[in-house]
Amino acid sequence: MPQFNSIRDEKDAIDYLLEKLEGKKSISDLKVNQHNSIDESIKLLELRKENIDVFGDDTPEWVIDELENLLNHVRIAFSGIDPTEREYVDTDGTVPETWSPSDAFQWGEWRIVNARSITGSEGAPLGYSPNGELKHCMAPPGGGATWHIYTTPPPVIAWNLTRIEQKGITFLIGKAKVCEIDAVSSVPALPEAMTSTETASRVLNRQKAENEWQRRVNAKRILQIADFIDLPGNIIANSALLFSPPGADSINASNEGVVTIDFSKFLKGAPGVYMDHWVEDDSSELSADLRPMWLIDGQHRTRGLAQSEIGSQMEIPIILFTDEFSLNESAKVFAEINTLQKPLAPLHTLFMQHRFNIPQDGGKRDFKPWDENDDETFDSRQNNLSYECAGWLAANEGGPLFNRIKFLEANQPRFTIIKANSWVDYSRYWFKSQPYPPLVDMTIENIYKEVENYFTAFVNTCNHSDWPEEEETDKHRWSLNSMNKGLLQMHSTSRVLLDIYGDVWEKAVSKLLADDVNESPISVKTFEEVLKPLYWVDWRDADLLAAYHGSGEVPRTALRVWMKAAIKNGESYSQKQVMSRNIKSKPGRGILSPPEDSPIVNSTPDKKWPTSDAGGELILTSVRPEHALATARWTITDPNDREYGPTGGHKVQAKTEGVSAHKLKWESWMDNVDFIKVKVQWSNVNPPNASYVTILRKPAPESEQ
Repeated sequence: MPQFNSIRDEKDAIDYLLEKLEGKKSISDLKVNQHNSIDESIKLLELRKENIDVFGDDTPEWVIDELENLLNHVRIAFSGIDPTEREYVDTDGTVPETWSPSDAFQWGEWRIVNARSITGSEGAPLGYSPNGELKHCMAPPGGGATWHIYTTPPPVIAWNLTRIEQKGITFLIGKAKVCEIDAVSSVPALPEAMTSTETASRVLNRQKAENEWQRRVNAKRILQIADFIDLPGNIIANSALLFSPPGADSINASNEGVVTIDFSKFLKGAPGVYMDHWVEDDSSELSADLRPMWLIDGQHRTRGLAQSEIGSQMEIPIILFTDEFSLNESAKVFAEINTLQKPLAPLHTLFMQHRFNIPQDGGKRDFKPWDENDDETFDSRQNNLSYECAGWLAANEGGPLFNRIKFLEANQPRFTIIKANSWVDYSRYWFKSQPYPPLVDMTIENIYKEVENYFTAFVNTCNHSDWPEEEETDKHRWSLNSMNKGLLQMHSTSRVLLDIYGDVWEKAVSKLLADDVNESPISVKTFEEVLKPLYWVDWRDADLLAAYHGSGEVPRTALRVWMKAAIKNGESYSQKQVMSRNIKSKPGRGILSPPEDSPIVNSTPDKKWPTSDAGGELILTSVRPEHALATARWTITDPNDREYGPTGGHKVQAKTEGVSAHKLKWESWMDNVDFIKVKVQWSNVNPPNASYVTILRKPAPESEQ
């Protein structure tokens, strides 16, 4: 059972937990049991704090049952999950199989708030120190990778490794002590915080910040691994993957597989104080990790083991890529690894795939080098140009999407409007056929400028000066900051602007041809004329947000359907007409209206009733009304209103001509009724559904006719 290192350690833990628990009080009042655990945790902690204030270092140790009770309540308070039963305490939701109690609260995590010393049982710093050269081993504020201060550079490390060759590529395998790996290895990690614009500049220049592409260390996982290895019987057999980058003169690999690392060539400082991180003048933050080897994979295992007295002296397998193995190949290995079921986040994966031209066999994530004359690389061309277009737009200061595209999790989510993976998924079609196929007669920069002109035109269409006087204080329907964002600035719905771009572009080209104007790239003014039907859409209207800002495809599809119809129609209407709830299925109007009812037509006029013989079914059709989703719902009922068929009716999608056709086949129950009710429903996101009912009457027998 975990304990505290000292009274000071316990006080730090209590202060840390009380602060976090206070922050959890804002959860819904409906979460009664979670609130109870919050209150119980606070009561136990405050009582313990009072005892420490009275007794100080003489405070009795926790009774194990009391500490287990506290730990249980704390984990419920933070997660809403009972760690013993693995069940939510206030809902019926299913707890993910991968969930661990330490995900809610990891014992010792309060110690990573500030820098702390990493020492063994005798008080000596943990790390590589054959002759006592290591003076301090510290975990920086926030936790993570340790940094070291030496009195003098320690002896050169030498690893005797075995050379392996695969497909003409040579690498080295062997073993090494964790403390040695930790002492010489840094991680080419991305910065903790980075703007969309800064990330975009790296998208546009693959050589920028070559040593920053790994995910950042997770301090809690390091603590988990350090605790794990201290338990009897636990081992970690996974190998660490290392890379010796070009230009690292402190690393030498012989033809026989002997790898040496010379500390004197990378540590900085003066006699008595040599550091593997460097602090710039007048700065309290460590600005650079000087350790020359790169940990491509295994940073959490290595750092976690290094912070355990047992783990730091363990030997683990290593695989070392020397500078014969290119940086791109090393990064590709990293991007393709699924380590301890902790895959890269999708945005990070995409960033890596692009930066290092990682190939796939076609598809949305093929980023191999492309040639517009080679149709085998057309998928890659689409993906690269789409991603780089996003980078160009996000990096272009003064443009409508400057700093607005989220390339990595570190980018500000409140200011950005779309994620880069969604951007690629829904804009890559631009670079397949129209508007920008291979061999298109435009420079890449002009292509990107044309796309930017479209977004500028859309922002101008939103933020015109004709909104009513009472809204003078804030007329913007496209927010210029992170506040009051409109519907199409939301991550879930902004992709609709990408979906409709092809239609807008085609309309703009048709207009230019009709006016006999040669314009490339298409200007903001031309795009504004095409977008005029959207002039009076109030993108911040509460009812509009409620209808269309939902999860899943239905709200986005419904919005795309309405916008495409408005663009195609080409007419501009008043605000009242555009925002109407009662103008049904009229292009460019009634964005809050349901679709219009659409009649049912018997498309087999020679038949009035389904029969059991071959070809005896009736074909019933209904034309898709404007602004309706593509799928109609057909329900069949008998005279007693009993419904036949699948629950919710038969779902039949409209074909390209916009007609939903339902085959009404004979069933035995039809022989016992005189008529059948057939209902067709069409929908969008605005209730009620369009509905039309027809009654089919059974013809009289021929003898009675």
